[in-house]
Amino acid sequence: MLVCVCAVIGAAVLVVAYIRVATWLQTAYRQTFRIRVALLQAVLRQEIGWFDTHDAGELGSRLSESVLAVLFVCFRQSRISGLAASESRDFGITIVRKKYVLF
Repeated sequence: MLVCVCAVIGAAVLVVAYIRVATWLQTAYRQTFRIRVALLQAVLRQEIGWFDTHDAGELGSRLSESVLAVLFVCFRQSRISGLAASESRDFGITIVRKKYVLF
């Protein structure tokens, strides 16, 4: 009986974890798209002389950096909220989570 309960809890945790990661990724991709559009509009509004002083690959590198920054912030926020939730429930869970969760 206990094995069945643990299996159901494990399956539920797996499904909820997948949904959490999927929603954070979707949020990060949407934010990254908005950042890219805003950056592209800002670059297109520049004077012609601005393009003489900046490299052609600078725009591409700025866009790729924004993707990584948004993903990092989203996953960091997920970790902080998980720690806060575990601390509000039980301090023992927080200690285990800090020890075994690497990200």
